Amino acid sequence: MRIGVVGAGIAGLTAAWLLDEEHDVTIFEARSRIGGNARSTTVRLKDATVSLDIGAQDFTSADFPHHARLLELLGLAPSALVDVPMSLTVSSRDGARPVLVTNHTPAADRGRSPVLGDAHEALNVFLAQAARWEADDVSWEEPLADLVEPLGVAAGLKEDLLYAWPAALFGCGIERARELSARAAVFFLLRGPAPAPGAAPVWQNLRGGLESLAWALATDLSPRTRIRTGAPVRAIRRSDGPIEVLEASGRRTEVDHVVFGAPAEAVATMLAESPGTGRLRELLAAFTYTDAVFGLHLDPAYLPSDRRFWSTTNLEVRAGRSHMTSWYGPTYGVDIFKSDLTGREEPERLLARAEFRHPFPSPEAMRAQCHLARLQGDGGLHFAGNYVNGVDGQESSIVTALRAADPLVSGGGRFGALHSATSTSA
Repeated sequence: MRIGVVGAGIAGLTAAWLLDEEHDVTIFEARSRIGGNARSTTVRLKDATVSLDIGAQDFTSADFPHHARLLELLGLAPSALVDVPMSLTVSSRDGARPVLVTNHTPAADRGRSPVLGDAHEALNVFLAQAARWEADDVSWEEPLADLVEPLGVAAGLKEDLLYAWPAALFGCGIERARELSARAAVFFLLRGPAPAPGAAPVWQNLRGGLESLAWALATDLSPRTRIRTGAPVRAIRRSDGPIEVLEASGRRTEVDHVVFGAPAEAVATMLAESPGTGRLRELLAAFTYTDAVFGLHLDPAYLPSDRRFWSTTNLEVRAGRSHMTSWYGPTYGVDIFKSDLTGREEPERLLARAEFRHPFPSPEAMRAQCHLARLQGDGGLHFAGNYVNGVDGQESSIVTALRAADPLVSGGGRFGALHSATSTSA
């Protein structure tokens, strides 16, 4: 069959990689490069060359088994994995001392000064209740406010910690974080291998940057698969015959099936000229997005002035916003930082800058996911990507690619090898 894949992010490329063993595949990518939100920059510092992510970054093999299996199948694991000891600092411009500084792993904690107390206790209470909600399989349509407000935690800590951390993760204001799906808001906070007592969970990065996964997928495609970058799709026209993919340039391609690896808002626009897609476009409209700007920089512009309080994840809470900065020091041994620059004055020593649009996992979006699953494959239209299942993350990209490819492949080969993993994704 002829299959068009719209979007060359990790989900779209994985779908193409699963399909091109058996089918004639064409990939359409609007941008001039593949990778989607997986964007990496290579820098040389102190006689070392490192590739750092400016976009999507962290994963854990234990909790993201399909992603881990894909890395193995492409020869990227375990040799290309690097451990990240996750720790958290929460501070504000108005306070000289952070509200919270959690532990690193013991080996990485030398010279740091944890700050625990009431904030740490509040965080533990919050995560314990979130874990109970997960164990009880509470609906994903319950808002974060319903999880946080009943907790016996001071109002200031609810605002500056329990709402602030999810707000930073999903790129929204602290007040709007109340409207997040509670299960989605805490999904990543509950992941990661169990640490030793008093230590931090350890996540992972890809040594060549997560964009290297996109390139590994692309180079492993069969020679007959076509990758068309700089080829934005204007419309998908579906009739009784083949599906027509119409590019903005006017070029037309006929296919038998389409796999969408593009954002929901873009897919809805593409389907506007396709009869019988009204209900589908209504569902796609339930997925909203937040804009974000991220940058890699050399100056610790947003971290506490005292280095003892630095963590791998640093939140600065100010004026109703919570901005995140990642410190690469414990992972790569170099003081490079990745920061959310949205609405901030940019640092003086900026290495790279990129803009993103992230799906906002509201209760309405979680409800739309369930309905969208029932329409998967109807009329030859299939859906993959970070809004289709669970929460925006590495595992959801791979799981949704598998689900999109499932009815189109025989079940062996790459599909069988990747499908054998067991997922904890929603």
